[in-house]
Amino acid sequence: MEGDEHFDLTQLDGPLTADAILKTLQHRFTHNLLQCWIGPVLLSMSGTATSPSLVPSVQYIISQAVEELIYSKNPQCIVLTGESGSGKSYLCEKLIVELLKREKITALWTKELFKNVITSMVVLKALGCAMTIKNKDSSRIGRMFEVLYTGRNITRIKLHCFHLDQMRLVSPLRFELNYQIFYQILAGLSTDERAKLHIQGYQWKNLHYLSQASEPQDPEPRLKALFEAWKSSLAKLGIPLNDVLRVLTAVMLLGNVSFYESKEQELGVQGSEELVAVAALLGMRSLVLQRGLSFRTHLSSRGQSSQAPCSAAAANQARDVLAKALYIRTVSAIIRRINALFKPSSQIPSPVSPAPIVSPTPRGVVSPPTQMPSGNRLSQVTPPLVTHQDMLSVSGTYVLVGLVCGHMMSPDVWCVVT
Repeated sequence: MEGDEHFDLTQLDGPLTADAILKTLQHRFTHNLLQCWIGPVLLSMSGTATSPSLVPSVQYIISQAVEELIYSKNPQCIVLTGESGSGKSYLCEKLIVELLKREKITALWTKELFKNVITSMVVLKALGCAMTIKNKDSSRIGRMFEVLYTGRNITRIKLHCFHLDQMRLVSPLRFELNYQIFYQILAGLSTDERAKLHIQGYQWKNLHYLSQASEPQDPEPRLKALFEAWKSSLAKLGIPLNDVLRVLTAVMLLGNVSFYESKEQELGVQGSEELVAVAALLGMRSLVLQRGLSFRTHLSSRGQSSQAPCSAAAANQARDVLAKALYIRTVSAIIRRINALFKPSSQIPSPVSPAPIVSPTPRGVVSPPTQMPSGNRLSQVTPPLVTHQDMLSVSGTYVLVGLVCGHMMSPDVWCVVT
């Protein structure tokens, strides 16, 4: 029975103790029997979700969940949990792909849905993954897929994202890396593109937000290839590349702007060239951006307002908040576009730009414009991906796949688990 792929730990002979369970798992592991069940829960000891032996188990889980959904009419939820690097994100993508493979890929919308799911995974991987001590491609953003069934057919998929690791943007750990997309941009942009984005001559070593972390391990040719794949995927989603690049470049350059106490009334600025470049990328005057970061507005009891310079520490903190807000809003708008493409084709809106949307800024900070001066524009401000200003990173978070019969959950109901 121990060689059976459906071996269940709850059916062990004798007392069901922790010692008996550990000895059984060790015995199975040494004999390369890396999977077993604990009732309805699949336990994998392979250390990676890419093992081919997992495929039959994944198909079995999906089959059971879908059949239960259809016959009981009760929503089903598949929860993936494990330590960082155990393969939760990969297995989540595998589950969605296997769900779609169960469909009869005949209708045009179903074919497009399959393509859009694969394309969106490429885009979000670059924006949400980073190297950690435990995992080279650690997903630093929580995800939940909602899959809507009508009868036996999928009629819509919706992606919820939460718990983006914001502190990594401005203060990555020494032996880890920032988000993959920054290194791909620096490796993949041509000389002309660098000039247009004001980052000619910059590498990860002279960008403050990147130089705090370790040296990227991937060789430059691989980073270029990944960037080309990311650009192609972004185009397939109908998102203008230039708008996204302007925001991401502005985030990188913002880290080189710092404020210090001076003898003058206003704070001194180190990195004035980067400040001018960031302002140009965001479509605003550099003086407005500088005063927005270094001044605070105070309201009196009578409702009158006055401005005064803040401390250097507060100005630098406002700079970091702005960088995180720019990144968060860009990712949020891209996710909105992805969800729009996961709807039936008759409901898909025209392509929009996800770029420079700025979340609510600290008191006294002047918000940059919500639209770019040229090109495609987002019609409205997107809601923040994460409401907490400084959400700590979570090692070993959960990934959820929800199957819903006949209706979608309210978008205001978020499954946030840590």
